[in-house]
Amino acid sequence: MLIEELFFLFSYVTAYRDSRGLAWRIDYRVKILMVISAWLSVFYFKSVYTIILSTLPVFIYLALTSKSLAKYILVLSSIPAIIIFFIVVIISPYPITSLTGIVRGFLLGYKVYIMSVSSMAFMTTTNPVTVSSMFRKLPRIHDYNVILARLIPLTLRDLGQVIGIQRSLGRPVYKVLFPLTLSMLRRGDELAESLYMRGYGLKSKRGVIRRSTSLNIETIVQLILSIGFPIISYIISSWV
Repeated sequence: MLIEELFFLFSYVTAYRDSRGLAWRIDYRVKILMVISAWLSVFYFKSVYTIILSTLPVFIYLALTSKSLAKYILVLSSIPAIIIFFIVVIISPYPITSLTGIVRGFLLGYKVYIMSVSSMAFMTTTNPVTVSSMFRKLPRIHDYNVILARLIPLTLRDLGQVIGIQRSLGRPVYKVLFPLTLSMLRRGDELAESLYMRGYGLKSKRGVIRRSTSLNIETIVQLILSIGFPIISYIISSWV
């Protein structure tokens, strides 16, 4: 896989796209809880079993998305996880073939993997405008959240395009900094104009553009799973 294709895929799994799937029907506040729960779990629990058990809701949620999206998220998240795994195994004071070093590498790699999977799944299935409604009384935070949610995937896509152009011209890939900076500045101007045309900054508070998802069975089940599995893991860790 070419490096520019990799950045295009990362832009794909970090940009929100509307759909009628089950994951999109879950209330955004439960999704936020799921991500926070997963991140806290990988930092709190120490054993392999409790970490995997407490983070199962992330994979259950991912199964509620589309098959193609879930596949890309799982594969792309494995890249930093595998890199971390090999780094830990190599710099570990234990021999490379030592089970202790391998387990430590797996644990750290799995933690990175879960943080990546949960974040990407949240970003691609949750409308950033809806999330920003939580900060409508804090206009700057509201606007920054909307801008970053749009700017991150666009920047990754632009980076892939710039790298592809540089490679086609026979230039080193590391010389993408200047054209990428120009592209980011252009994107910033476009986003600023877009926000200005929508009336951002005219009032001290931001209005609610979309209502939050109503209570449904998907939201209730995901809420129970996001709270229940970490609690079960905590009980197990207390007994051990």
